[in-house]
Amino acid sequence: SEDGKTVTNFELKAMDATANPYLAIAATIYAGLWGVTHATKLPDPVQVDPATLTDCQRLPDTPEDSFLRLESTEHEAVRAGLGPGIVKALTAVGRADAAVFKDMKLEEEVRVLVHRL
Repeated sequence: SEDGKTVTNFELKAMDATANPYLAIAATIYAGLWGVTHATKLPDPVQVDPATLTDCQRLPDTPEDSFLRLESTEHEAVRAGLGPGIVKALTAVGRADAAVFKDMKLEEEVRVLVHRL
Protein backbone atom coordinates (compact mmCIF):
# COMPACT_ATOMS: atom_id res chain seq x y z
CA SER A 1 0.00 0.00 0.00
CA GLU A 2 1.02 3.60 -0.40
CA ASP A 3 1.10 4.22 3.35
CA GLY A 4 3.26 1.13 3.96
CA LYS A 5 0.98 0.00 6.79
CA THR A 6 -1.15 -2.56 5.00
CA VAL A 7 -0.27 -5.54 2.89
CA THR A 8 -1.96 -6.00 -0.44
CA ASN A 9 -1.44 -9.48 -1.78
CA PHE A 10 -3.44 -12.55 -2.55
CA GLU A 11 -2.90 -16.27 -2.46
CA LEU A 12 -4.30 -18.89 -4.78
CA LYS A 13 -4.86 -22.08 -2.85
CA ALA A 14 -7.87 -23.43 -4.69
CA MET A 15 -6.13 -26.15 -6.65
CA ASP A 16 -4.28 -29.33 -5.82
CA ALA A 17 -1.78 -31.59 -7.53
CA THR A 18 -4.46 -33.13 -9.76
CA ALA A 19 -5.26 -29.80 -11.41
CA ASN A 20 -3.87 -28.88 -14.80
CA PRO A 21 -1.81 -25.81 -13.80
CA TYR A 22 -2.24 -24.14 -17.19
CA LEU A 23 -6.03 -24.41 -17.09
CA ALA A 24 -6.12 -23.35 -13.43
CA ILE A 25 -4.07 -20.21 -14.10
CA ALA A 26 -6.04 -19.48 -17.29
CA ALA A 27 -9.33 -19.79 -15.38
CA THR A 28 -7.99 -17.45 -12.68
CA ILE A 29 -6.90 -14.87 -15.25
CA TYR A 30 -10.24 -15.05 -17.08
CA ALA A 31 -12.16 -14.68 -13.83
CA GLY A 32 -10.03 -11.67 -12.90
CA LEU A 33 -10.53 -10.04 -16.29
CA TRP A 34 -14.25 -10.71 -16.06
CA GLY A 35 -14.32 -9.04 -12.66
CA VAL A 36 -12.47 -5.97 -13.92
CA THR A 37 -14.56 -5.73 -17.11
CA HIS A 38 -17.83 -6.06 -15.18
CA ALA A 39 -16.67 -3.91 -12.23
CA THR A 40 -17.39 -6.75 -9.83
CA LYS A 41 -17.02 -5.78 -6.20
CA LEU A 42 -14.49 -7.83 -4.28
CA PRO A 43 -15.63 -9.53 -1.10
CA ASP A 44 -14.33 -8.26 2.21
CA PRO A 45 -10.84 -9.47 3.09
CA VAL A 46 -10.57 -12.56 5.26
CA GLN A 47 -8.61 -11.71 8.40
CA VAL A 48 -8.91 -15.09 10.14
CA ASP A 49 -8.06 -18.69 9.39
CA PRO A 50 -10.58 -19.60 6.66
CA ALA A 51 -10.96 -23.09 8.16
CA THR A 52 -12.74 -21.50 11.12
CA LEU A 53 -15.44 -19.89 8.98
CA THR A 54 -18.87 -21.50 8.87
CA ASP A 55 -20.89 -18.99 6.84
CA CYS A 56 -19.01 -19.08 3.55
CA GLN A 57 -19.20 -21.13 0.38
CA ARG A 58 -16.76 -24.04 0.52
CA LEU A 59 -14.87 -25.63 -2.33
CA PRO A 60 -16.48 -28.74 -3.79
CA ASP A 61 -16.00 -31.96 -1.81
CA THR A 62 -16.15 -34.35 -4.77
CA PRO A 63 -15.08 -34.25 -8.41
CA GLU A 64 -18.73 -34.35 -9.51
CA ASP A 65 -19.54 -31.36 -7.31
CA SER A 66 -16.69 -29.44 -8.95
CA PHE A 67 -17.94 -30.28 -12.45
CA LEU A 68 -21.50 -29.27 -11.54
CA ARG A 69 -20.23 -25.98 -10.14
CA LEU A 70 -18.16 -25.30 -13.27
CA GLU A 71 -21.24 -25.97 -15.40
CA SER A 72 -23.43 -23.69 -13.27
CA THR A 73 -24.24 -20.09 -14.15
CA GLU A 74 -22.11 -18.91 -11.24
CA HIS A 75 -18.95 -19.71 -13.25
CA GLU A 76 -19.93 -18.02 -16.51
CA ALA A 77 -16.65 -16.08 -16.54
CA VAL A 78 -14.50 -19.21 -16.42
CA ARG A 79 -16.60 -21.05 -19.01
CA ALA A 80 -16.55 -18.04 -21.34
CA GLY A 81 -12.80 -17.67 -20.97
CA LEU A 82 -11.87 -21.31 -21.45
CA GLY A 83 -14.50 -21.86 -24.12
CA PRO A 84 -17.20 -24.51 -24.36
CA GLY A 85 -14.92 -27.09 -26.02
CA ILE A 86 -12.34 -27.00 -23.21
CA VAL A 87 -15.05 -27.08 -20.52
CA LYS A 88 -16.78 -30.04 -22.20
CA ALA A 89 -13.50 -31.95 -22.56
CA LEU A 90 -12.37 -31.08 -19.02
CA THR A 91 -15.59 -32.28 -17.41
CA ALA A 92 -15.80 -35.42 -19.59
CA VAL A 93 -12.23 -36.49 -18.80
CA GLY A 94 -12.67 -35.54 -15.15
CA ARG A 95 -15.83 -37.58 -14.83
CA ALA A 96 -14.16 -40.55 -16.50
CA ASP A 97 -11.20 -40.28 -14.11
CA ALA A 98 -13.53 -40.00 -11.12
CA ALA A 99 -15.29 -43.19 -12.21
CA VAL A 100 -11.97 -45.03 -12.51
CA PHE A 101 -10.69 -43.83 -9.13
CA LYS A 102 -14.00 -44.17 -7.29
CA ASP A 103 -13.29 -47.54 -5.71
CA MET A 104 -9.49 -47.41 -5.63
CA LYS A 105 -7.48 -47.27 -2.47
CA LEU A 106 -5.43 -44.12 -2.05
CA GLU A 107 -2.12 -45.91 -2.61
CA GLU A 108 -3.27 -47.31 -5.93
CA GLU A 109 -4.71 -43.97 -7.01
CA VAL A 110 -1.39 -42.25 -6.24
CA ARG A 111 0.50 -44.94 -8.18
CA VAL A 112 -1.71 -44.44 -11.23
CA LEU A 113 -1.42 -40.64 -11.09
CA VAL A 114 2.36 -40.71 -10.66
CA HIS A 115 2.63 -43.16 -13.55
CA ARG A 116 0.81 -40.63 -15.76
CA LEU A 117 3.58 -38.10 -15.22
